[in-house]
Amino acid sequence: MTASASKSPRRRRKAFAMAAMLASLGIYLGVMVFAGGAPWLIWVVLFAALLIAVFASLWVASLDEAALQAHYVAWYWGGSAGVVLSMLIYVLAMLQPGAFQQAVAMFGPAADAQLGFGAGVLLGLVPAVLGYKIWWVVLWLRRG
Repeated sequence: MTASASKSPRRRRKAFAMAAMLASLGIYLGVMVFAGGAPWLIWVVLFAALLIAVFASLWVASLDEAALQAHYVAWYWGGSAGVVLSMLIYVLAMLQPGAFQQAVAMFGPAADAQLGFGAGVLLGLVPAVLGYKIWWVVLWLRRG
């Protein structure tokens, strides 16, 4: 009996969803990095992002109860901590508008508007996701 034959259907679905999600993420990042400004590639990026969401949902549906509960707790507490960090950075940017000018200036004046929008989107998402990941790792390390 091979190792793949002994996997339960749930584990196979979970492995497939994870592999497909990572492949979609690779396509997404690859097109974003190597697109070269071709406007039609936005549709490829949007489709890859949709696939990431679909396969991530399938992956979550394949989790057992303990893992699902750990992810719920990690999203709540870790994501909340990340959102608080994002809000503190936003407040700093509002109170001192020139605080991030030096960082933006190194990309040149043409990138000002695009960089500002992209930075705002990332500032809203990245701390929440990092907080979730940190909280999730701590939960699983404590679990032993």
